[in-house]
Amino acid sequence: MAFNVDKEAFTKRLRQAVRALDKKYNIIAKDCGISLPSLEYYLYQGGIPNGVALAQICKGLGISADWLLFGEDAT
Repeated sequence: MAFNVDKEAFTKRLRQAVRALDKKYNIIAKDCGISLPSLEYYLYQGGIPNGVALAQICKGLGISADWLLFGEDAT
């Protein structure tokens, strides 16, 4: 089954989660186990991370992948 991710909505939710932490981007990237350029790509260029990076971002930000990708909570 294929899922369509709204890139604009994904980016908006990612920015919201990052802002809520009130930390510098380099610290957030380190906490998520990704590079700063990767984080900036997802935040500013509409990139969607692969599965591994998505899991790392969600763990580092304390959010669910369902919410980040689709705007819904896991049920």
